Amino acid sequence: MQGDELLQQWFSGHDGEVVLLKVNRRPLAQTDLFSRPIEDVFDHFSHVLLLGEPVQTGTAHRRTWLVGNRRIDTDRRLLSGRVGWKKVEPIAETLFDEKAKSWVDTVGGSESSATSAFVFDPDNRVLAIALHPSFRVTTLATVFRRLLNQGERETLDGATTDWDVEPLLDGREFKQWLASVDAVQVLRFNAKLPNPDALDSFEPVIGRMKRAEAKTMREIIEARDPERGLQHLADDEVFRAYVAMGEAGFGYVTARGTQNVRPTTYDQRDRTTRVAIAFPDTWPELIAVIIEFLLRRRSA
Repeated sequence: MQGDELLQQWFSGHDGEVVLLKVNRRPLAQTDLFSRPIEDVFDHFSHVLLLGEPVQTGTAHRRTWLVGNRRIDTDRRLLSGRVGWKKVEPIAETLFDEKAKSWVDTVGGSESSATSAFVFDPDNRVLAIALHPSFRVTTLATVFRRLLNQGERETLDGATTDWDVEPLLDGREFKQWLASVDAVQVLRFNAKLPNPDALDSFEPVIGRMKRAEAKTMREIIEARDPERGLQHLADDEVFRAYVAMGEAGFGYVTARGTQNVRPTTYDQRDRTTRVAIAFPDTWPELIAVIIEFLLRRRSA
């Protein structure tokens, strides 16, 4: 048995969640004259995802993130691996000096870490990650975005692509949140130009973006009467288009409202689409469970 199979992992035998992030590619505005993009997103992702390259996050609680254990399944067109963080915190230690025959106070380091499994499905451009209790969705998106773009810049063929990793809006959960609040006071939308072609459900937002030759579009809707809140949102085609773009991973939505007189908020970047899964006992089994889910989703 492998060493990691002899230990009980943090996920062993527990119910957990797999979060889904959308991986998007957009052409850079300026590229090298002789550079050519890698057309296939699977080959491109595999080529530029950096392994063992540190990404720093946080300030007061600084962590170093790394990706490793990459496995490429060419037959099923899937890439799997592990992503995690580590940090070293200084601690006071007292060591016995044999020569001086005395105890000496010194400063040592205590290292902690956490890892989890991920799988990338190029057919749906979805990155699925088993959610460790210490992971934030926004941080995971940032880590993969930085690694992909840094790998793109370091490619010998020349950078051609701007990579983005976006949380997928869970439309059903968002609508449940809207129905649960007493008043929706503010909605903020952030849409990004799709690549490749957009869906019909993105209209009229995508049409406005194309006519204006815009890369991003931001819109704020604020209620005239905060106590009454915004009205008839479901009937508004612009609202429906922004939600559809969020569900496809081409933007995000945030909202603020009140529930039982208390303020409440919604942020797609933290509440991405997630799936409840019964976690197995070992790393190979965990990756297999994620792959099984993605293959079912691919054929649906």
